Amino acid sequence: MKSKKVQGKLDRLFSKSKTEEVEEKKPKAPAKKKTKAVKESPKPPTTPEKIDSGPEAVEKVEKKAPPEKSKGTIKSEEILDKLQKSKKGGEELMEGEKVLELLTFSLAEEWYALEIKYVEGIIHLQKITEVPGIPDYLLGVTNVRGEIVSVVDVRRFLNLEASKSSAEPSIIIIKYSDVTTGFFVDSVGDVAKISTNSIDPPLATIEKIQAEFILGEAKLNDDFLAILNMKNLMNSERMKV
Repeated sequence: MKSKKVQGKLDRLFSKSKTEEVEEKKPKAPAKKKTKAVKESPKPPTTPEKIDSGPEAVEKVEKKAPPEKSKGTIKSEEILDKLQKSKKGGEELMEGEKVLELLTFSLAEEWYALEIKYVEGIIHLQKITEVPGIPDYLLGVTNVRGEIVSVVDVRRFLNLEASKSSAEPSIIIIKYSDVTTGFFVDSVGDVAKISTNSIDPPLATIEKIQAEFILGEAKLNDDFLAILNMKNLMNSERMKV
């Protein structure tokens, strides 16, 4: 009787150990790990496509040719450049030598000149506003860099005949005793230097009205120049209208 009870206990212990052994052999489910919510890192801002600004890129750009300048414009610029250089100081003079620096221009198919120290600039013919009741040699007024300037037709002022042709009429801007005046001429020549020793008095055949305003005459290359007497011309009663 006792043996049966012992045998029952053994059987229960055995079955229990078997059950525990089976459970130990079963694979355990992996423990769930707590995962933290991962915030997506902000995407870096997209950089715009780089534009090649180097010399190669410049070569790729189609270059537009600048508008061609007229011959008259180029010539005026060259003359103005010479004027500036002359005013800054030209060639050294020999001892005792006196030289006049002149700007040449044409009137009635003859060559004239005036000292460049009076020249402020040269402009091409532009709009001139007529003023009623003034002499015919005063053409009117024009705007030069914001300043209203009287324009004098030098040919008419000197009582010269009308020109047969005036292909490149220009206005020489003159400044004398703080008064700015425009000299209308048929064309502008060039800058020249002439020794005072080579200047002769005006010819006796010149009309009195002209001789008063002519300082003298000189030969330049194959042409004769009549040099204006700016003091007499600008102080003339005819200029004070």
